[in-house]
Amino acid sequence: MALCGVAGENLVRFACIRTGIKNAGGRTGMGCLMGSKNIKAVAAKGTRGIEIAHPDRMLKKVEELKEYLMSSKITPILGSVGTPLLYEVSNAFGGIRTKNSQLNAWSDNLNASEVEKYVEKMISCSSCFTHCRHRNTLDGEGPEYTALGLVGSNLGIDNLAHVIELQNDCNELGLDISSSGTYMAWATELMEKKIINKKMTGGMKLSFGDFETYKKLLYNISRRKGFGDILAEGSRNVKRFGPKSKDYLIAVKGLPQSDPHDVRYMRAFALGIATSTRGADHLRSRPTLEIFFKLPPEVKDRIYGKGISRDPTSLDGKEKVVFFSDNIFAMIDCLGMCKFICHGFNSPHYVDYKWMSELIYCASGWKYKENELREIGKRVIDIERLFNYKHGMTKKDDTLPKRYFDDPSPLKAAKGHHVDRKEFAKALDRYYKLRGWDNNGVVKGARVKQLEAIQ
Repeated sequence: MALCGVAGENLVRFACIRTGIKNAGGRTGMGCLMGSKNIKAVAAKGTRGIEIAHPDRMLKKVEELKEYLMSSKITPILGSVGTPLLYEVSNAFGGIRTKNSQLNAWSDNLNASEVEKYVEKMISCSSCFTHCRHRNTLDGEGPEYTALGLVGSNLGIDNLAHVIELQNDCNELGLDISSSGTYMAWATELMEKKIINKKMTGGMKLSFGDFETYKKLLYNISRRKGFGDILAEGSRNVKRFGPKSKDYLIAVKGLPQSDPHDVRYMRAFALGIATSTRGADHLRSRPTLEIFFKLPPEVKDRIYGKGISRDPTSLDGKEKVVFFSDNIFAMIDCLGMCKFICHGFNSPHYVDYKWMSELIYCASGWKYKENELREIGKRVIDIERLFNYKHGMTKKDDTLPKRYFDDPSPLKAAKGHHVDRKEFAKALDRYYKLRGWDNNGVVKGARVKQLEAIQ
């Protein structure tokens, strides 16, 4: 069953489509779309089973895959602490969005070891053996790394129970947690900067760390009450709050950044969210291996290609990292497989094109060569690019929040780092060239004809 929550019913522009307590089509307001059509839920029940072309071979291949995945060092860690492990890693060097990215590091109270105190047990999606998800003791699922950042550090909250409660509320109300945390932090800084005032908020005072006010605001957003009705309009509020307000909105193409990374220190991440089709979205271009895991140079060269700087603060060659990530993550999305077990997302030992080819054959009998699968990912990106261009998105939209360019990070190893505009422009041009687009990031006419012929 897929349903929109209260937020979707009330046409909140960042409402989700939910398929469970935590699982959701969380980005781009699909819950709002359902609500606009007066659809509460869509339910389906299968009775005929699933036909597998080579069932015996498939069972054997799945057992091989299980053994292969469990051989990765990261799989047992995900199964024991889940994604909160990334909070401590990011926080250590100053890569956590804090107080609407005014700061870049926060409290150790949100570390995975603290999360464990609120975990009832680890659970999984259907049939998955990784078990990377938590059932928390506050009657919900999570928190994920995203929640720790977006309704934790980003709102200036260091009480873990309060963070978990806010993310539980987002899940139950049907709100995208990334957008909710970003918009509330944005509004809070705007009040600090006196760009908005209590008259606009209906008397509500917004202050970082004020759990009770944020909890009330989430409720009001979901029901479009008071200032919540205004904030429910999301990025469109730039017109209401004034052009200066855009300087403090951590979003790309109008979509709030989906993960807690402060990308001023992580340039491949920066290029990735700037060029992502949906906006500031880490699920299409997240180059985790580029910074979080200390891989031997030859391993990185084998994955991404040669000529890539080992320095995470450099943009040299990072277009290759984003290009690789874009393509393989688009391909695994086509298969409906979890991004967590995709080659390059969390580990160099996960599902690559060879595994995909074998699994497709076992399930359907279709024979795809690895090179053919690589081309599918590229086609997806090109078609999405054409869709965006048709709807008015151009090179000017492949950019970053002003703060990432102009405000150096103030804390830890990332202190003093920001994204240089000239270097970013050069990297963007190299990325376009690698994609085969023109200098303005437009898919060329010959490629368009090629795509039309395939369709």
